[in-house]
Amino acid sequence: KPLERRFERIADELECDLGVASPEGSRLTRLIAALREISLDDPQLSERIREALRRHSLLEETPQRV
Repeated sequence: KPLERRFERIADELECDLGVASPEGSRLTRLIAALREISLDDPQLSERIREALRRHSLLEETPQRV
């Protein structure tokens, strides 16, 4: 039982942290949408955001076609 309660608590914390119950989508989804919106207005900022996401392994690059 203690292990089961611990897993339930972890699941609850994850759901809360990610905001998955939001009708607008998870916090991560909303954050990405906001960053895309910002990048449309400021190409230099867009590149800085892209580089920061790459440094933290949060940006998955699509392979270049030859």
